[in-house]
Amino acid sequence: MAFVPRMTKWWMALPALLAATAPAAAFTKDTLEATLTQDGYNFARASDAVWAIDFNGKSAGPFKVVVALGADEKLVVMFVIIADHAKFTASRELLYTLARQNFALDRAKLGLDDDGDLFVRIDGSPHAIDAAELKIDIEQLAACADNAYATLKPLLQAPQN
Repeated sequence: MAFVPRMTKWWMALPALLAATAPAAAFTKDTLEATLTQDGYNFARASDAVWAIDFNGKSAGPFKVVVALGADEKLVVMFVIIADHAKFTASRELLYTLARQNFALDRAKLGLDDDGDLFVRIDGSPHAIDAAELKIDIEQLAACADNAYATLKPLLQAPQN
């Protein structure tokens, strides 16, 4: 029979356990901007809590990854507008391909926003995202946007007047 130590004072391990599982410090407007700067992104502050990062895709050409921190600082939203609603018609084939692409993407959502624009988006909690995770999310979002554009480009037909 193997010896299994018994912890009679389990509460003594509680501070170490809590420290090991404590969430990262939440992003604020200042820390998020400092992280973008530290990561070397070329960006512009679009408003108080919104930043637009320049990317150049192989298929999509130049585009912006927008990073926004919710007013209550409880949500970080990162997105790319792939196509403006005025530049395409939402055909049945486009919507089918869009749904299939959305399923294929990891960690990102692909869809149509309230304006009808085609987007790719990743949401996260500023309490659960650290600097490394933010960079991973931004880079993955940019790659997803470029790949989705390449797949959907043949289906983006100009609207008929």
